[in-house]
Amino acid sequence: MNNRTKTLILGAPRSMDHGQVMLIQRDSLDGAYKGKKQNLLTGRQLGAGFGHAVVVIDLNSDGLNDIVVSAPFEYGQYYGGAVYVYHNSYKGINSLTKPKKIISQKVTKNDCLLTNCIHSRFGSSIANIGDIDSDGFPGT
Repeated sequence: MNNRTKTLILGAPRSMDHGQVMLIQRDSLDGAYKGKKQNLLTGRQLGAGFGHAVVVIDLNSDGLNDIVVSAPFEYGQYYGGAVYVYHNSYKGINSLTKPKKIISQKVTKNDCLLTNCIHSRFGSSIANIGDIDSDGFPGT
């Protein structure tokens, strides 16, 4: 993820009750993978399942892998489920990296009540599907 260090990225959707994603870097001296507290990304809502699905992809074609994390059980006013995008930089991704939050489409109160929208589980599945439209940017 940074300095060309091999990194294991593990989703733990029930960790600490909010869900976490762990970035565990490989030590260059002994080759062991070691976790550091600052390399934990933590969900924002109790029981949201943050880390249910994790995809590593270079979304903005800057040569650095970004991380996309789902939280399908997160809910708010008239939406259910969220996906967080952590854009990488040359400093890497860590607990201080501010993600971009993407939520399911908001609907009206009445439509939400009719469809039970807060249980829609947006983000239950995410995948790297490559550059399907040949615009130079991969899709998820």
